[in-house]
Amino acid sequence: MYGHIYGKAVVVGLPRHGARTSLLRRLDRALAAAFDRFLVWQDRVRSRRMLRGLDDHMLRDIGIDRSDAEREGSMPFWR
Repeated sequence: MYGHIYGKAVVVGLPRHGARTSLLRRLDRALAAAFDRFLVWQDRVRSRRMLRGLDDHMLRDIGIDRSDAEREGSMPFWR
């Protein structure tokens, strides 16, 4: 659909190139943030699994006891 404003043809109803580019940038940032969040969650799961697998001697070396390791290891990945 075309309209005329002060003698210039204007496309009505379609986003301008700049608006599409802005939308794509926002979408790209949102996807990158979601992927980063996924990597953080994956790292938490891996770290907590490893922590729960340490023996008591190793836990004492890092300054925590079995109950602390179990508490941390049982937390959901999003916390």
